[in-house]
Amino acid sequence: MDSVTALPGARELLATLTGAGVRWAIATSGRAATARPALSLLGLPEDTPMITRDLVRHAKPDSDLFPGRGGRARRGSRYAMVVGDSVWDLLARGGPGRSGSG
Repeated sequence: MDSVTALPGARELLATLTGAGVRWAIATSGRAATARPALSLLGLPEDTPMITRDLVRHAKPDSDLFPGRGGRARRGSRYAMVVGDSVWDLLARGGPGRSGSG
């Protein structure tokens, strides 16, 4: 945990989305026990919507974490945008070549 840092602009992005009334959630291949404590890096409360490895059948690069791709966050979301920090996020969301399953 000591080596984990928030990406530059992450706090500002989430604040802007929240201010604009955009619903968002964190999706991580990490387990809740390790991911929830990291929310403080983003200045987020413990009850922030988060889909973790514990809640889905398959983690990234499978698409279970993401809305509209068979994922847990699908409920109530017709359209979704994924902002990620790795190639696995792109693959899981079905980026170029639509590599993600689901």
